[in-house]
Amino acid sequence: MIANMDNLRDLQARVNLETGSHIRSEYNLGGVRLYEGDDIPPRYLTETMPIDNALAYLEGCLYNHYLN
Repeated sequence: MIANMDNLRDLQARVNLETGSHIRSEYNLGGVRLYEGDDIPPRYLTETMPIDNALAYLEGCLYNHYLN
């Protein structure tokens, strides 16, 4: 699980750098929740999901960025 958290941080940084977005993550007992920006309350992109699903979501963000 620790390796997946490192992979998530690395991929999140890559997505933010290459797409110009500000995606952040929030960890809890159920997994991870992704949100964008610094707004209060935050604008959540996903519900709480396993880290593997969050990795797939971020990979999809990169795929869509390069597809357009």
